[in-house]
Amino acid sequence: MEYFVVNERCSTIRGLAREALSGKWVMATIATLIFFAITFDIPAVFARAGVTFGLVGVMVIYGPMVFGIWAYFLKLSRNQEVGFADVFSGFQRFGKAVGLMCFMTLLIILWSLLAVPALMIFNHTGSPLVIIPMFLSLIPATIAGIRYSQAFFLIIDNPDMGVIESINKSKIIMAGNKMKYFLLLLSFTGWFILAAIPMMVMEISNPGWSLTLSPIAYGIYLVVTGIGLAIVGSYVDTSLAIFYDMVVGNLRAGIVETTAEIVSPEQNQQFGHMPNEQNQQFGHEQQNINQSFGHEQNQNFGHEQNQNFGHQQYNANQTFTNEPQYNPNPTFTNESDNINQNFESENIEEPK
Repeated sequence: MEYFVVNERCSTIRGLAREALSGKWVMATIATLIFFAITFDIPAVFARAGVTFGLVGVMVIYGPMVFGIWAYFLKLSRNQEVGFADVFSGFQRFGKAVGLMCFMTLLIILWSLLAVPALMIFNHTGSPLVIIPMFLSLIPATIAGIRYSQAFFLIIDNPDMGVIESINKSKIIMAGNKMKYFLLLLSFTGWFILAAIPMMVMEISNPGWSLTLSPIAYGIYLVVTGIGLAIVGSYVDTSLAIFYDMVVGNLRAGIVETTAEIVSPEQNQQFGHMPNEQNQQFGHEQQNINQSFGHEQNQNFGHEQNQNFGHQQYNANQTFTNEPQYNPNPTFTNESDNINQNFESENIEEPK
């Protein structure tokens, strides 16, 4: 399977996410609140009432809802029509959604067991350093979670793909992309802290007061204090959807003002590893064309080619960074002008 190593800065990816969310923040926040309510708030309310779903019950709900929320933000990031029904689309593919969530959870737990021997040794000696292996167990679990992070997106884009196949392909396409994915998540830390301030203030100023609330009042409290987290969650989910489209090659940037064009895999036939070679050939061909046909040809030849000739042009032409845009045409035109001037001066100085 062909994939791409994402070299764009995290700020670029977040900028594309804000562009995709422009005018859709409210709807995206409501969709995230629906997801929070079903996967966390409602189970918490039932737990307050003494009713628990158990691990199997959580997976049965959580799997399809994760599938649905990823499908929602993948469509939103691609500027496709999206509605709240998409949040529940995972229940239409219930078996795969639950199977994938259960299998991913099992694999992540198994990876976290790598630190169990050290944990047993420190626990047996009664050492206070037992917290060290507990912390270290999070490292393999985190790496595993990142490796399998694209599995849901792959199944959403490829309905015929199986659970095991999606996990294996996720491992493949995340090779070389795990650190970028981790840094992208890490870049939202400040936003999550800021969004959690209302809940933190309420709990610190009145410790344990939420425990005195009735189940319904507790549910309302979770929804109200979770609005900020839902806004940030929408921002994060859109960024991760854009990251996926970059990895599989469905996203390329245009140079029209500050917009970015997200295309379907069928349309994106020119986007791959080969464009790096094509860029080199294109550069020589463009130089020859510029020298032969002048400034008018530069104007006609530039815009479309910049969109179709790959990842290198994307880095140069995207406008979400402070880097200057690359435009080779004036250079070639000026060289052509200098050549013409020299030629004219030579003609003037012909001997009589």
